[in-house]
Amino acid sequence: MLLVASLLVSGCTTSKNEQTVQASSTNTPASKTTVSVTATSLGTSNTFATSYGTPTAAATGNKFVTYAVYLNNVNAKDIQMGNPLFFKLRDTDGNIYSYETYGFNMKPQQVNGVTLKYIMEELNTQPGDKLSGLIMFQIPTSATPKSLTYDDYTNKITINL
Repeated sequence: MLLVASLLVSGCTTSKNEQTVQASSTNTPASKTTVSVTATSLGTSNTFATSYGTPTAAATGNKFVTYAVYLNNVNAKDIQMGNPLFFKLRDTDGNIYSYETYGFNMKPQQVNGVTLKYIMEELNTQPGDKLSGLIMFQIPTSATPKSLTYDDYTNKITINL
């Protein structure tokens, strides 16, 4: 099963680069895939705005990278989708990062005309249900993201960035 991830680099970066990449579900046979995932890069920043009005800064030598993620329950009854723990970011040096826990305080953002909040899990989703939200990672300033993986223990989907 091929997924298409549309990447739009914008935000606090100095360059804007639109590209479409193809990603495949890894370690999950197409006949068993129950969730599809796409992601849009929202760029990098040294701080992020919070819902409380106080900006949060990345640790010295680090930056935040943020993605809008879109999940679709393809064909499974009563499954959990969107848990931030299911997302991992890998850089070009092979380092793997978990989501930024302080991201839950992130101020909602407009992405393609839709207001998105930090991703929160939904339980008992049904075929056709869709979920979208933001996911953020704190990585070293020198790191370059390579892939974003969603692994809910049934589906393992890697999007090459």
